Amino acid sequence: MTDLMTMTDKRLAALDEAIAEVAAREYRRLASGLSSHEVSIRVHGALESLDGLKHGRQPAYDEWDALFYLTWYQPRHIHLVYTLLHHGAREFPAFSHVIDIGCGAGATQVALAFSMADQPSRLGAVDVSVHGIDPSKAMRALGETLWLELRDRVEQDPELEDLGQVMGDMSARCASYGSCEAYAASASAVAARAAGHPHWLTAVHAVYEETKRDLRRLLGEICADREPKGILVTSDDGKEPLLDQLLEVPLDARKVKPIWQGALRCTTSWRKRVRAGLVSPSELCRNYLKGQVRWDPKKNPIEKDVARVWVRQ
Repeated sequence: MTDLMTMTDKRLAALDEAIAEVAAREYRRLASGLSSHEVSIRVHGALESLDGLKHGRQPAYDEWDALFYLTWYQPRHIHLVYTLLHHGAREFPAFSHVIDIGCGAGATQVALAFSMADQPSRLGAVDVSVHGIDPSKAMRALGETLWLELRDRVEQDPELEDLGQVMGDMSARCASYGSCEAYAASASAVAARAAGHPHWLTAVHAVYEETKRDLRRLLGEICADREPKGILVTSDDGKEPLLDQLLEVPLDARKVKPIWQGALRCTTSWRKRVRAGLVSPSELCRNYLKGQVRWDPKKNPIEKDVARVWVRQ
């Protein structure tokens, strides 16, 4: 158990470092050519947009939103999916081809890699692909950048060989698309179907009041076309009624049991440096950028999230 915990700590430290590094580079890129005052306005705008999530509103998910989403919500969502995979290992070991609706910055893909690395029997024979679908180009691009940064880090660390091998095997099989139509027309979709791989359908925190009808239609079309082996959908507790309206099949409730604890030291430090560098930061910026980024936030614990699973018998 100690060895497993030590390895988990090393993997989480690498993920924390990767998030902080990607965030720092992206912040420099976005701030380039802007005045200090303009940067403060952009940061405030992103945090204000993401603040709408507390009230069930969908953010704009532009480049600034994506950056601050990555450094706050992304860690807890990776943790959320990982816990569901971990505690439901007997249902999910045959994950082969995942269609991830509303993939955002790729939390499901990272969580799946971590889960696969926990299964020594799968190493050397990883045949898993994740195809994400999300209209936000900024979110998808940042997720792809994070994946590459994390993969490079773990591949250079001999102690993280298992995770590096899994990520290396998965990289050539994973991709993201701006729409279901773009995915369906891709060579990746054709290849997955031709190979006869069992399909899983995921939608992690992707439902909003504004998009529930479109998401329900999209999920229904994919289910009819692909006949998935399983479905995994999640939302925060305030959207439970929306989640239960998404599909016709009977979804089973799953309890979310947190596994990872503690804060992301590097990511927290980056956010505090941003806060310190802002010119006349708004109260929103001061409040939102001072706290610790945690795998399981105290004010927004993952155990309050709603998870539903369906597995074809």
